Amino acid sequence: MSKLWAKYGIDFGTFLVIAKGALPAVICVAMYEATPVANLYTTLGYLNSIVAALSFSFLPRAKFLQMSILNVIGTCIGAAFSLLLMYCSTQARVHTTPPEEMAQLMQALSESASDPSRGSILSLPYNSSASAVCGIWLFFGIWISTSIRARRPQLIFPVVMFSIVINVSATYGTVLPTMKMAESFVREVLLSMLTGLGISFGVGIFFIPITSRMSARKMIVGYIALLKRAIRAEHEQVKLLNSRRIYRVETSTTSMQVPPNKSPSVSDTLQQLASTHRALETEINCVAREVEFNRLSTDNFREIFSNLGAVAFQVRGLDTIADALEQNAAIQEQRMNEGSDMTGDGEAHNNQISVAIYRNANTLFAEVAGLVEESLDHFLITFQMGPSSLRKKQQHKDAGDDTRDPGYFPGGGSFSTYLERRLHNIHTQALENLQNVRLLSQRQPSSGDTEDIAHGLDGSSIEELYLLLHMQAMLQSTGKCALIFVQAADRIRGDEKSFKNALRYPTLQTLKLWMGSLLMTHTTDIHSMDRSAKSTFGDLYHGMRDPERESPETWWERLISSFEKFYHFLGSEDSQLGFRAACATMSIAIVAFLASSQVFFIKQRLIWASITVAVALTTSSGSATRGLFWRVVGTVAAMVLSIVNYYIVDGKTPGIIVFLFVFLCFDMYIMVKFPRYLIAGLLGLVTQVLIIGYELQVRKIGQQLAETSGQPVYPIYEIAPYRLLAVIGGCFSAFIWTIFPSAVTDAYRIRTKLGLSLDLLAQYYTCSQVVWDIDLRALAEPDSPDPNPWQREELVKMRTKVFSEILVLIEEVKQHLNDSFWDPRRGGKFPKKRYTQLTYEIQSIVSHLGLISTTANLLPDALKEDARPKSDKDWRNTLVQLLLSRQSSEVVCTFSMLAASLSDGKPLPPCSVPALYSTSPDTNKLLSLGYMAEPGFIVYAAPRVVSELWRNQLKSVIENVRYLVGEFRFSVLE
Repeated sequence: MSKLWAKYGIDFGTFLVIAKGALPAVICVAMYEATPVANLYTTLGYLNSIVAALSFSFLPRAKFLQMSILNVIGTCIGAAFSLLLMYCSTQARVHTTPPEEMAQLMQALSESASDPSRGSILSLPYNSSASAVCGIWLFFGIWISTSIRARRPQLIFPVVMFSIVINVSATYGTVLPTMKMAESFVREVLLSMLTGLGISFGVGIFFIPITSRMSARKMIVGYIALLKRAIRAEHEQVKLLNSRRIYRVETSTTSMQVPPNKSPSVSDTLQQLASTHRALETEINCVAREVEFNRLSTDNFREIFSNLGAVAFQVRGLDTIADALEQNAAIQEQRMNEGSDMTGDGEAHNNQISVAIYRNANTLFAEVAGLVEESLDHFLITFQMGPSSLRKKQQHKDAGDDTRDPGYFPGGGSFSTYLERRLHNIHTQALENLQNVRLLSQRQPSSGDTEDIAHGLDGSSIEELYLLLHMQAMLQSTGKCALIFVQAADRIRGDEKSFKNALRYPTLQTLKLWMGSLLMTHTTDIHSMDRSAKSTFGDLYHGMRDPERESPETWWERLISSFEKFYHFLGSEDSQLGFRAACATMSIAIVAFLASSQVFFIKQRLIWASITVAVALTTSSGSATRGLFWRVVGTVAAMVLSIVNYYIVDGKTPGIIVFLFVFLCFDMYIMVKFPRYLIAGLLGLVTQVLIIGYELQVRKIGQQLAETSGQPVYPIYEIAPYRLLAVIGGCFSAFIWTIFPSAVTDAYRIRTKLGLSLDLLAQYYTCSQVVWDIDLRALAEPDSPDPNPWQREELVKMRTKVFSEILVLIEEVKQHLNDSFWDPRRGGKFPKKRYTQLTYEIQSIVSHLGLISTTANLLPDALKEDARPKSDKDWRNTLVQLLLSRQSSEVVCTFSMLAASLSDGKPLPPCSVPALYSTSPDTNKLLSLGYMAEPGFIVYAAPRVVSELWRNQLKSVIENVRYLVGEFRFSVLE
């Protein structure tokens, strides 16, 4: 059994989470078997079990509290909206009904009030005005609520609660003639839904409580496991390059080896690492809003997350070592195969340089990778997050290694000292390796055609030395981040005053930020970034302008401009989605507002079809098609399980409730383990609760009272297909209004979001270059004070924000790429391969640009080794001036042209990859071999290699965009 559980990814903790999610609905169904409860809720008893199933009680405490509060608010707002709706409908009935008929209706209602079981809601007369008013209010409510949900995705389930209340109220509001009856009805609906939310709240808080700190600790353990796997996979990728011809001693007898493809495990692991990083960031934010006794404070978690993220970023940068070695091998082998005019001795000597560089990289990579893994183990042991076997493993290594002090092992008190010493030794070894390779390069036989005497090398050899410096920079940065991570862990653990069990609670500022996040619009566009930059930097930022009007000057112009947001909202995609949702809902609900079909709507329970629209609506046609398929499959399976549940125990109530819990766990398994199919699992869960809960309700209160709602009682083998058709009808209506009248395809989402990513990439590049310029100027003139320190801080914040937004967009594009398979095909095939390549290339460029900024942090350490007087450091200042003269504006223009062409689908103007630096004889002399040992040379060489990597990626981006949108040029003379 344990092997079977492991096969499907179920451990004891996962089972408890699944059981916790299924329990509230089962409690509500079982609770209704008590006579006082049945007398209280009568025909709406099954509604609280459905609401309990929708409340996600298995979430960590902070997330669950937030969702519970928002669900209660959404339900109460829905009740208030329903009262307004019913007041308008009753007034419309009063003003359009003759007084004699109203008097007869009131008399009939007073006679039936003595025995409610004898009356039926269907006996009330139809009124067209009341029905029209209810339809108008329902359309407006669905439109505005879905628009808000699209603009603020965190409100999706509160909007579902709101939609349930107003759908039920609008349906029955057409036949309720007085406000007294309307208020009684809304009170029963509100009571039933709040009961379901209350039971779910009790289960979520008191039954196997799962705190955000527990979830964050578990995520950190998984994060570290992914880091270890990524490091090992990257090292394995470097070792595989040993099969390349250029990295072997043999040159003439060795056949050309096939370049190894990038291991799928590297890219997959890095992708999982990025997803886990974002999930952990969300969980850390929830930790700040939680009340709990714990040793680690919110600041401790944030510091751990920040340092762990820095290590992960550097580990991602280590992947460029294999990329750079692979690119160097391809260039070198191509030159050798093309039969360059280099002599045999020169080729062999050049090969020796490549072999030396590769061996240095492999050796240093192995040492740094081992230290990083030990640093991660040290953290797990220090905070007791890892398994007990980890400490036993380290104790076993301690006993078997006599050359290493016991305190120097992971978990020991002196491990940070040992790590710092080892990193210093590795740095010293790297400098010796650089000097050895440099001396080896100087002994290379020169070619007669070599023009650059100052280098003493051909162009390829100097690039290889740049490659060696790049690898040293990446490994040095990674080791430095690992050391900071270990030192921070020791400092947190060693602070006896703060590292103790204490009541951790949110501050007032945290609560204000949380309330602001609930009202914040989560949109990613270039306009929001532009507004943020303008508000921060004022006149120092030159950004977007309104091309159709000047800036408002008078108070009247500013007043009118304030209404611009409202008009923008009406024409936004969020409002369009709300309109589609309202049309999809009214396509079903219109049946309830017509005289000839109102009875049919109520009898056949079509209300659940209109409620399903709010859950099933999506933003693109591909996801709608996929969702329709899997939701139908899930609902059919739920219907089958409901019938099996009922008859497997011969209709006995205790057995039905027990098996209901078992079968609901199947749906919860899908929701927990496969979040991509969450809505499918949720609809399956709701369908089972709807069928079983209604049958048990009828059995408890009797058929006569159950039919007072206007819905006839059917046996389960008839009611189950009715429920199935209602849910499928709602899903189908949502699907139709997603692709009609014009489909918002996943292909369109992919193209526009990639265009937006390129636009944000231009902003990210600009912020990064300005920050780097500030750092370089400070290093060139270390004695001069920084006039505006806040500017760099704000730029770094903006750069980090833009970086995060790009990664979020990339993740959304990847989801759309998966859904593009389900997109309705019109004409030719969707070029998925091209867009997949484009997505990967943009992500690589962002990562490479981020790595460049880390090299500036190495220069202060390098300058500490430079003991020469300031007057002898003119070379360093000249190098800084060279770095400041790079052609950044051309790169930004290229990104902007690519973004505009891809977003608008217009042909790309002729463009190419811009050069970063202008070359001249003085530049060649400045970057010659004689200055390779300068402490600051790494600031040029390391970014040079990374820049070549992202420039190659940019070249591929230009080719792919040109293929997708075309190019504006004529080939008449070609």
